Amino acid sequence: MLWASVGISLFLATWQIVHLVSGPFVLPSLYETLSAFIRITLTGDVAPAVISTAKQALAGWIIAGAIGFGLGLLSGFIKPVGDALSPLATMILGTPPIVWVVLALLWYGPGSIEPAFAAVMSTFPIVFAASQQGVRSRDTNLDEMARVFSVSRTLHTTDVLLPQLWGYALPALTTALTYSWKVAIMAEVLGGGTGIGGRLETARANLDLPETMAWITVILVLVLISDGLLLLPLRRRINARFGQTRGG
Repeated sequence: MLWASVGISLFLATWQIVHLVSGPFVLPSLYETLSAFIRITLTGDVAPAVISTAKQALAGWIIAGAIGFGLGLLSGFIKPVGDALSPLATMILGTPPIVWVVLALLWYGPGSIEPAFAAVMSTFPIVFAASQQGVRSRDTNLDEMARVFSVSRTLHTTDVLLPQLWGYALPALTTALTYSWKVAIMAEVLGGGTGIGGRLETARANLDLPETMAWITVILVLVLISDGLLLLPLRRRINARFGQTRGG
């Protein structure tokens, strides 16, 4: 917590220094940004925009996580499936997110599910690749030991397989979560709507730099909060379990 506070303080200090050096037309001051943030909050713009974007970004992340993790496990255990899916996942991962946004706008129209769709297509290959690598890198001696001692399939999965996979899957899920926010907001910027991306585009069109930075600040805070609420408890629980396993 201490070092996190130090990192945030350094970031804010750098922000203010850049403002002083470059001027308000490049980067507004912290005070101007805070004032704009308070204004959009008091006018009731923040909450509806956050809810709209969160629905799209988190839905995309959950679906992408489920698809990526499931296909990654399947590909890791069944080599022909992995050989067939890996090139497809690589191609999808290498496709710029803007392509999925444009396709979603053409297929579903603006203001629909295009942010969630773009988030799914842009992030599930990340989880897929990590999950597949986790399965293929597991210690097969532990699997053999579990078979020798007739360990049940459920216990083998929860106490042998999953602990080895989380080291690969959790960083991928963290990356996918932050990427889902980015892609969803980018889709809203291009497609309009009432989410953060639409508000960000309105501020840009009005050449309101302090309000633009205020919405960017909202995005940064949301990424930190979503990681803290969704992934940090899971990381702590897994670390605690690993510690118990090693200690036992």
